[in-house]
Amino acid sequence: MPPLAAGLGLDREAEYPVESVYVKPRGPRRTGRMLLVAVALVATLSGAAFGIVTLTSGDGGAGSPEAAVKRLFAAIDRADVLGVMEALPPSERDALRRASEQVVDRLKTIRVLDEKASLADARGVTATVTGLTTRSTAITTDLAVVDLTGGRLVLTGDANQAPFGPVVQRILDRQTGPRRATGDNDLRGGRLVAAREADGWYVSITGSILQLVADGGDSSRSVRTLGNPTPAIGAASPEEAVRQLVDALSRFDIERSIGLLDPRSGWVWQAYGSRLAAMVDAGTSPTVTVKRLDLAADQRSATTAVVRASGFEVIVESRSEDGLDTATYTWDGRCMRSTSRFAAPDGSGDVLRPAVISTCQEDNGSAALDVDPFWPVYGKLLSPEVAVVARDGRWYVDPSSTILQTVRAAVGSVDEAAAERWLRFMTGDIWLMYGDQFWKDCGVARPGLDANRQQAERAFERCIGFALSGD
Repeated sequence: MPPLAAGLGLDREAEYPVESVYVKPRGPRRTGRMLLVAVALVATLSGAAFGIVTLTSGDGGAGSPEAAVKRLFAAIDRADVLGVMEALPPSERDALRRASEQVVDRLKTIRVLDEKASLADARGVTATVTGLTTRSTAITTDLAVVDLTGGRLVLTGDANQAPFGPVVQRILDRQTGPRRATGDNDLRGGRLVAAREADGWYVSITGSILQLVADGGDSSRSVRTLGNPTPAIGAASPEEAVRQLVDALSRFDIERSIGLLDPRSGWVWQAYGSRLAAMVDAGTSPTVTVKRLDLAADQRSATTAVVRASGFEVIVESRSEDGLDTATYTWDGRCMRSTSRFAAPDGSGDVLRPAVISTCQEDNGSAALDVDPFWPVYGKLLSPEVAVVARDGRWYVDPSSTILQTVRAAVGSVDEAAAERWLRFMTGDIWLMYGDQFWKDCGVARPGLDANRQQAERAFERCIGFALSGD
């Protein structure tokens, strides 16, 4: 095995292909599409920060499922972020409102967004919706599938007009592609789910995603009504709610998992519970054993709490044609270690020598993979802040708030330098994720952050060639 692999924390005795360690640069970048996505995301976040702070009860829901979808696209056509937010059901909008202001404030602090930018509009993005037609099918009394039967969405992103801060401006200055891009999208064949809450109909992000899963990604499938909702069961304490949820998920018990979700913000999950459970074949799923789960609960009020996982040990067993394959994952809040044991391909029943990968916070760029700029996000994903709420004396996990709190915590722990490296890596500077050991072992000087992109890529190509040759 080439010496470079040792810098990743891999077991020196293990045998596995170097291609699994190193990532070759991709082909020509689709700069226009990446630019469009980036401008749309930043502009939406910026506008959302203004919209959600001023958002109260809005004008209420629409009169029908199809009217809710047309209301959403009318707001998109106006680039009206507040209108888009009002088109979401209160149960989803409220969780987004709680997290978004802090996320945007942090992005301004680390200069990803312009501190002086106006947050009252989605500058840098224009959208035009034409010819929208729809058809709705009720799947419960409070949920309906809305198929888009016609229409086009033309979306234009202009980086020169978007509220980017100095961090993004420096990245744009390194790009050679155009700063303006347009995408023309055929809406026909799209499928959304509308949910009725209190005063009318709204477009549900959760329902639309769950319907996509239920359709197997094929929106041309016939719409089926949903059965009885999964009953809410809850748990006796915040910590127990999380522990029981992890246990249910490890056993692929979908209905029990959904029964532990907040019945107020997760009622759409409950509606889809039996449909999702029927899709899971436990007989073909791997066996997951949670040997250790270290939890700590911080009760914020009589009805709210945050539960954090500070460590775990999980064993995943799956059977292949060669025999039993086992992977063990351990996390102690500092290091993530995975140990894989694969059955020998000769059918002998023997087990190959274990392959071990260890990634620790203190690696700080000295290993082959530089985890330092990526660690805040990595660490927060491994130790999420799980939001738990009490309803009628029982505790439930709030899925939307958990996701948004985790994102907020991850963004909050990223500084300006790490943000710039993250964004540069995501826009094509793959060489930035490789640390000192990688460059040392191949005998090539590590390019600095201000290195010319073409020169840095040529240096990276030389190192990749060395690693794959095994010399």
